[in-house]
Amino acid sequence: EGYARRQAYGRNGQETKLWANYVEIKLNKDIHRYSITVAPDARGKKLGSIIQDFLASYTTNDEHSIVTDFRSTLLASKKLTNDQLGPKEVKYEPENPSHGKPGTYEVELKYVKSFFASTLDDYLAFKKPLTGPDKNDTVQALNIFFNHHAKVTPNLATTGAGKVFLTNGELRNLGAGLGARKGFYASVRFATSRLLVNVNISHGIFYQPGDLYRLMEGNNLERIASLLKKLKVETTHLGRAATKTINGLADRNDGQNSPNPPHIAGFGASSDGVQFWWKEKKPAEGYISVRQFFLDKYGKRLNKPGLSVVNVGNKENPIYLPPELCTVLPGQVAKTKLSPNQTTEMIGFAKKFMISLPPENNQRPSLITVPARVLTSPTVRYRDSDANMKMKGKWDLMGRKFSKGNHRIRWSYVLASSTDSNRRVQNEFITGLEEQLRLTGTTQDGHMQFAPLAHKVPDEKSAKELFELAKQKNIDLLVVVLVYGEEAVYNRIKYFGDVVYGIATVCIDGEKLDKFGKNANKGLKQYLANVTMKINLKMGGVNHRIDSNKLTNLDLDKTMIVGIDVTHPPPSATQDTPSIAAMVANVDSDLGQWPAVIKRQIEARREMVSGLKSMLESRLQLWKDRSSKRGPFKDGNKMPRNILVYRDGVSEGQYKQVLDKELPLLRKACEKFYPPKDQPKFTIVIVVKRHNTRFYPTGEDLIDRDTSNPMPGTIVDRGVTEAMNWDFYLQAHQALKRTGTVRPIHYFVAMDEIYQARKLPREQTADDLETLTHGLCYIYGRSTNSVSVCTPAYYADRACDRARCYSQFLPRPPPPPAEDQTNDLAYQQRLDAYEAIPIHRNLSNRMFYI
Repeated sequence: EGYARRQAYGRNGQETKLWANYVEIKLNKDIHRYSITVAPDARGKKLGSIIQDFLASYTTNDEHSIVTDFRSTLLASKKLTNDQLGPKEVKYEPENPSHGKPGTYEVELKYVKSFFASTLDDYLAFKKPLTGPDKNDTVQALNIFFNHHAKVTPNLATTGAGKVFLTNGELRNLGAGLGARKGFYASVRFATSRLLVNVNISHGIFYQPGDLYRLMEGNNLERIASLLKKLKVETTHLGRAATKTINGLADRNDGQNSPNPPHIAGFGASSDGVQFWWKEKKPAEGYISVRQFFLDKYGKRLNKPGLSVVNVGNKENPIYLPPELCTVLPGQVAKTKLSPNQTTEMIGFAKKFMISLPPENNQRPSLITVPARVLTSPTVRYRDSDANMKMKGKWDLMGRKFSKGNHRIRWSYVLASSTDSNRRVQNEFITGLEEQLRLTGTTQDGHMQFAPLAHKVPDEKSAKELFELAKQKNIDLLVVVLVYGEEAVYNRIKYFGDVVYGIATVCIDGEKLDKFGKNANKGLKQYLANVTMKINLKMGGVNHRIDSNKLTNLDLDKTMIVGIDVTHPPPSATQDTPSIAAMVANVDSDLGQWPAVIKRQIEARREMVSGLKSMLESRLQLWKDRSSKRGPFKDGNKMPRNILVYRDGVSEGQYKQVLDKELPLLRKACEKFYPPKDQPKFTIVIVVKRHNTRFYPTGEDLIDRDTSNPMPGTIVDRGVTEAMNWDFYLQAHQALKRTGTVRPIHYFVAMDEIYQARKLPREQTADDLETLTHGLCYIYGRSTNSVSVCTPAYYADRACDRARCYSQFLPRPPPPPAEDQTNDLAYQQRLDAYEAIPIHRNLSNRMFYI
């Protein structure tokens, strides 16, 4: 498929054996694939119902001989006859009006291809090759087989790819109208010489059945609108149960083409703020409020008239209902971001469930075992001494100075709470922070204080006044103690600090400080250390290093390591909310400073990064500038010879596009800095965080006894991988929860030039990349633990998160041009201005995002 080929398996580390959550399967029947066409066009649940009615006409002795995805594909274990192919007419009768209108549809099947069991056996035995498309089609077909049962069984709900939930099972209350359910995941995967099914426990977020208004209380209008979109509710005010689908909240654009458009006070208006034309109004037809209508028509006096009404019609013909007359129907999946409290509840629920490991000599289908190795932790170094590795993947900062600090900075602070107890705790924190900055070697001077504001920063004007004052006093760093849950204030501070004024900011959670005060400062020293680590990085310092001599055979003086990530807006976001791309890169062999460049993507939820050329150019220019200050290498070069890219945020189906679309942009960026015949070597490693592979210890050796997980540093590169692809799973960190199951990170080498050019022994090549990637999990500057994802990818993800803070203050996307003006220069300039996120020059070459 054009990816880098595996040279060998790694050998470094102490060997062990693990369970993997895979079951081996064999295909003992041929499978014949057919496409499904339905005319006229139908979608969603209507399409599924039509296909289900179509299949009901089949008579067969084997109920498993035909399966479908109820969208476009049907699979059969025996070839179908011409009569079975159709076309056949199907009369569609919806269960309720929200599923569309009744009608007659024509369904027809067309033969596509066959999957023969013998062909698959030959491929797994290395007798015959199997092309990429054939492999993908085989996996897709088998996944349709595994998911078919859930789609035709009552009380089962499917979400995402391969996730199944029992809708009448336990629903853990997460608060604010949401709940959590346990389910399972199953997906077919190819491995060396065998076909596997990946099985895992999964957890989904569902709407709690019951009163609709519970979803609205305590949320802002944007959050309410996203939560309620397409939610099915039942109402009984008509004297009978009726199912309705919520289109949204009341909006001033509703019904504008009707003769008597509704009068809407504003987006999300309440029952008093929405008036519509009622022909039955007495004594004469005219406008009536929603509140008065339900009193006059149905005798319903509303108890919660201040809540936003919901539109169960559409934009052209709105129908408004008060939330208190609606109940949420059970079994509906909620695709939304959880609040911090809901996330805590979700974690508590999820950690209760784990896969049961099979006993020895189990005769039933069993989880497979795979060989693994535990790599040695690298040496972590501070300015005057090496860290004491208390346990694998954990060390202590106490008594040590940062590798590079000693900054002359002017800093001050802002207290956001005004009570005496809060002020006392916060003053203790500031005093402790000043001491910690001195002990770690971060600063030369004590803090320069100007009168702190004893209240929160509530609006844009107050924020500007604060930063203007800081600017007048030449403040380099501003420490802000926030009131609990002030996300909007946090975003405003980050925008003004990072983008407008160029003043580094650190925001402190006031709730945490209160807890420290109530518990005799328990944990305050560690919290102060964490804050100090952030400050040193923001000021351009290096917190710690690792021993590079044992890390890699690559010359890190000539190697730029790049992290790239793309994050997409949550399902609850508005349609014009952009995706964010970020790139970070080291500036020298210390691997301590990783400045970032961030861009908005004009196409939301697009995984390929459109501005890679300019992003890499900026990183190469920074490397060149830093090289000019420290002098060229011995060979006279100032530019890196190797560029190792860790690319996060790509789904498995998009690997090839990274090579086809992104790699050419990266190469193009190098043309500005390198002669045509002396271009740098690239290696691109895909970082996969969202997968369902898990590993479990098989015995008492090499087990993390605190969490019952494999040891930090565990690496698996065989058993659940394919021999031809160069990939491996790495669990570099320790689980945070004592009963949680660690998710390893999957690293897939999409292309390699760096190691090919070095011509190392094959085993040494595999070991070098695995050891380097493991070591990169120990240089995350904000932590004294190894982290789960290698640091370049982790930093890129953090930079994307920071960019989200600026979203509300940045310009909206430009309107699309006319078809004949897509290459218009003015439009392209507006597009470039929209995508760019201009970090202030004071901070752009430092880790402002940390």
